[in-house]
Amino acid sequence: MKSWRWVLAGVWLMLAACAPEPLISMGAAAESEEVAAVMLTEENDGDEIALRVGQEVHVLLTGNLTTGYTWETRDVDAARLHLTGEPEYTAASDALGSGGTFNFTFTAVAPGETELTLIYHRSFEQDVPPKRTFSVKVVIEG
Repeated sequence: MKSWRWVLAGVWLMLAACAPEPLISMGAAAESEEVAAVMLTEENDGDEIALRVGQEVHVLLTGNLTTGYTWETRDVDAARLHLTGEPEYTAASDALGSGGTFNFTFTAVAPGETELTLIYHRSFEQDVPPKRTFSVKVVIEG
């Protein structure tokens, strides 16, 4: 029975060691407050979203790389909303020809408004309209 007390005490100490430092003032609390990332999908097409400077937005769009189609950023003010890294593609399964999800990550870097538009197209096809588009209005607060 006593060994369980030591195990629980050890777990509690490990959790306490991992906890963030206590904040001294309310001002410090407001500055260090983390804002959750915003997740968007095709269902958000046409929406208006609000972000704070430093906040991330993930745009998850379905597609199929094996068909030659890909999602690509068409319109965005990079001075306000910056694409972070390269878009990632995750196949839905290991099956040959399987579709999947494209994941774009953007970070709000300056206050203001911008339109974020992505197109689903084959880059090698000239003068062909995109098969699909995704667009949201982004309002960034300081």
